[in-house]
Amino acid sequence: MCDVTEARYPRTPPGEALTAAGQSGFDTKLWYHGTRRRFDGFRLPKEPGIDELGPGVYVTSQQWLANTWARKGGFIVICVVRDGPLFDFAQIDRPATFALLKQGYRQIAQDKWGKTDFAMTDDALDDTFSYVWQHGQNRSALINQCLAGAGYVGGYKQDSQIAGQIVVFKPEDVKIVARKGGQSYMTS
Repeated sequence: MCDVTEARYPRTPPGEALTAAGQSGFDTKLWYHGTRRRFDGFRLPKEPGIDELGPGVYVTSQQWLANTWARKGGFIVICVVRDGPLFDFAQIDRPATFALLKQGYRQIAQDKWGKTDFAMTDDALDDTFSYVWQHGQNRSALINQCLAGAGYVGGYKQDSQIAGQIVVFKPEDVKIVARKGGQSYMTS
């Protein structure tokens, strides 16, 4: 999930980094990601995982919680997330959400095949989406891709197993602003 490099980051985010991030379309609220590896950027895994909110970059608002993954010898990566809406996964089973997912699928198809060359009719697109929905191997990946296509930056679940976590659908929507070593014990 991470690219291993030797980039240097400050232990706390400098004000100018947050200002630059804000000017680039990122919300300057700080998020935390715990890891055992040093890395310079996020990427999606090649194989589907068993993550609660589907594939993406997981961050939490709780620094101590990120430390439970980092611990002594690991790293707490301090990030900002692109400004944009987060999807409430409690809404996933609503009929309006299915329409939203189809809308996102349409956007993905247009981006993939080009807006000027995109000649698929609404009925054909609906048939294709329905087929992929029913027969696809990784429904959570399809959901997150469609939500990203519909304009969502990420998602959350109020009753998540991990308090304060969100999943960001695209790695480029998470920017590292600082990094510090994990600790053997950390309180909130």
